[in-house]
Amino acid sequence: MLAGLAHMPFLPVKLAPSQTLPEMSVNCNLSSNAARMVEMGAASNLEAMFARIKGVESIRSTSGIGWGHINIRFNKHTDKISQIFLTVISTVLGFIPFMAGQYKEAFWFPLAAGTIGGLVVSLFGTFCFLPLFIGVAKRVKS
Repeated sequence: MLAGLAHMPFLPVKLAPSQTLPEMSVNCNLSSNAARMVEMGAASNLEAMFARIKGVESIRSTSGIGWGHINIRFNKHTDKISQIFLTVISTVLGFIPFMAGQYKEAFWFPLAAGTIGGLVVSLFGTFCFLPLFIGVAKRVKS
């Protein structure tokens, strides 16, 4: 822990984040189909699915003969903390059946115990220590 604190000033922490929004691009290839068929068959269906995702700011698509390109921009302030929390909780709940019961199998019980323990500790570290270290790094830089 002391070694970690000693190396805090050397961490590549970006104090002024870039202004670009998170983006994702999707390309589809429907060889030798007309642009209208690509748009109706693939691009419009994918756009409808992407529009359901929380935090999508804009969707732009282009289609040509045999190809389609969709560009999705996400809101800069999309709530990532709840996504991390829900992923960890669902994984922990998925391993509970391997921990419960009268038969403790030699492979599944230790795997479940180690995974649950690691995820709980990593959740604690993500929500407690990471903000603390970033705050320390900001004070050291200024």
